[in-house]
Amino acid sequence: MRQILFFHPRFMKQLLEANRNAGIEPPLKILVMERPDGAVMVRYHDPGHLFAPYPGTEAVAREFKAIMERITGAVR
Repeated sequence: MRQILFFHPRFMKQLLEANRNAGIEPPLKILVMERPDGAVMVRYHDPGHLFAPYPGTEAVAREFKAIMERITGAVR
C-alpha cells in the first residue's frame, strides 16, 4: 500500500484566492493498494466533496477532479 501526496504551488494560489479557509486541505492524496489476487486498486477523495465546505472553490475543485481522473485513469 502506498499513499501519494501532491499539490502544485500554482493551485495553492488559485485555492487561496477562491477561499483562504480551504488552505488546510492540500495536499491531495491518492492511495494505491495491491489486493491479495494481485489486482491494483487506486482510491482518492473526490475534490468536489473535499472542498464543498468552502464556498467559492467549486471551479478549482472541478479542475482538481479532472487532474485526479487523468492521473488515476492512466493506471486503471
